[in-house]
Amino acid sequence: MADNRIRFNVGASQRIFLLICVTVFFMLAGAVVVGLIMAGGETGVRMRLATVAQDILMFIAPALLFAMMVTRKPAEFLMIDRFPSLTTVLLTIALVLAMVPAMNVVVAWNASLTLPQEWAEVENWLREAEENASHLISLLIGTQSVGSLVIALLIVGILTGLSEEIFFRGMLQRTLITLPFNAHVSIWITAFIFSAVHMQFFGFVPRLLLGALFGYLAFWSGSLWLPVIAHAFNNMCAASAMWASGDSEEALINNIGSGGSVWDYVMVAISLMVSAALLVLIERTTRDNRR
Repeated sequence: MADNRIRFNVGASQRIFLLICVTVFFMLAGAVVVGLIMAGGETGVRMRLATVAQDILMFIAPALLFAMMVTRKPAEFLMIDRFPSLTTVLLTIALVLAMVPAMNVVVAWNASLTLPQEWAEVENWLREAEENASHLISLLIGTQSVGSLVIALLIVGILTGLSEEIFFRGMLQRTLITLPFNAHVSIWITAFIFSAVHMQFFGFVPRLLLGALFGYLAFWSGSLWLPVIAHAFNNMCAASAMWASGDSEEALINNIGSGGSVWDYVMVAISLMVSAALLVLIERTTRDNRR
């Protein structure tokens, strides 16, 4: 596979060391900048500026710098030098849509989890963190004006989809795969870290599954743009739902969990079958591009 043919400027252990150093440096720098932006209080404008700064400083910048440090072909390493076929893109968009009913069940289940009684204080802290995150997302989405929707789609959808994918799938997963790691192990380790970084325990499992999906899309296609499209489209759908309903993320999750009719179960079964079929089709259409 082409992963093994990349010429690196440094050895494997040095790559891991550089990855950690670059990540920590930019995470700290990003945290300082975001803190300064939000120091004047939580407003929609500040939240949007902070999100843009976070995406650029914490995700895009370290990935680009790391790639340039470890290889003379950073674009190839990050998998941004090639594009998926239109057929693959359309299948991926269809997959994201087909997954919604089944994923909603996972979202509702994860949100309803409770910890043992002796962990009650921890659970309260975690739920407060979830509520705060939901509040910040609501600020980011803004009002129900068309302008707010456009800005939300650009930031939450396109920018976040690009920035998180170039960091997690382009830099982290790619680095693990070029080491003596099984590709599947690398994909799931990256997905675990991807979900954990969001620091939302009651949304951990659905993000883990999405992270794994994005990882396989990148691995199968050899192109970062396929998971970027899937990630951005998924985020845009979620942002649009929040904007249209005017509810917080937490309220939408509660509404998801209020179903339970026979039709709901039929929809979930159809969702699982169609999603599985689309996954197989995507894997087959990308075989010739496998790196």
